Amino acid sequence: MSTYKNIIGKDINFLTTDPDNDAAEGQIWYNSTSGVFKNVIASAAWSSTGNTTNTHGSGAVGIGTQPAGMIVGGSPYVVQAEEFNGSGYSAGGDTNTGRVYGGGAGTQTAGLYFGGGKSPGSANAGETEEYNGTSWSEQNDMNTARQQLTGCGTQTAGLAAAGYNNTVTMDDTEEYNGTSWTSGNNTPEGVLQGNMVGTQTSAYFFGGATNTPGSAVTSSTANYDGTNWTTNPASITTARRLAGAAGTATDCIFFGGFIPPGTGVTEQYDGTSWSTIPATVANKNRAAGSFGTSSAAVFAGGTAHPPGSSTTASEEFNRSANVITAAAWSSGGNLNSGG
Repeated sequence: MSTYKNIIGKDINFLTTDPDNDAAEGQIWYNSTSGVFKNVIASAAWSSTGNTTNTHGSGAVGIGTQPAGMIVGGSPYVVQAEEFNGSGYSAGGDTNTGRVYGGGAGTQTAGLYFGGGKSPGSANAGETEEYNGTSWSEQNDMNTARQQLTGCGTQTAGLAAAGYNNTVTMDDTEEYNGTSWTSGNNTPEGVLQGNMVGTQTSAYFFGGATNTPGSAVTSSTANYDGTNWTTNPASITTARRLAGAAGTATDCIFFGGFIPPGTGVTEQYDGTSWSTIPATVANKNRAAGSFGTSSAAVFAGGTAHPPGSSTTASEEFNRSANVITAAAWSSGGNLNSGG
């Protein structure tokens, strides 16, 4: 016979106070102080939010958090940056170089945008720009120009990994110190169109393709500790590329993307394993921009596949947990008359 622990992976505990950490999700416990059983139920859902002002197409980059993030770049070599305030978008400063499939890091008021493909002919870009909440300024270029890479970290401690140089997938890693880039140790394998979350000293890489654009997707994952990459045994459930991601190296979500076909699947990583959650993103377009955390994220833009029109649609993800107290009978007033 199956038990609650076999199904959920947690015991039913006897506690004097209610737990107040993330590990309480799915837990049932008896609170001996109040004399009742309690549990934590989490809910998660995607919903539409205000559209972007301009069309960013494929290859846009998301930077920041919800409700203070932004979408920048995208096809065809868009220079516009749009700032998100939790419900809608407003125009931000234009980048100096329009690009697609670049990398991003930082916040809405201290952003970092690097690499990508630029005109003419989607040439590999090494350009790096910093955003101060109003305008972009050019900084030192990356050591290795590339596109279809991914990034994470902050404006003064950014991380760039993997990518494509119009010939082969790349396993290059570079660290940014607020002024210039330094080459780091290579990723376990060359990947393009993948995702990365976390910081320069604690990053998590997942998804993408391991050969050329259009090749088979990968479910492998890897961690970076600021010096070395290590293959992570936890594989994503639905392998895909050109997807969105948000969160930290030990608490993140992975959503949308292209297998093919396009998918709305949302997965969560808890630092140990991946699991699919019921919430699905409606935007199944390729290479939309994303930003946020594992409990509050945004996914905007992208281009339909087969190649078609780009969208200005934007969706937000919200996840919350509530303590539920088991129902119980208690004494009340007497009836007016017997029945």
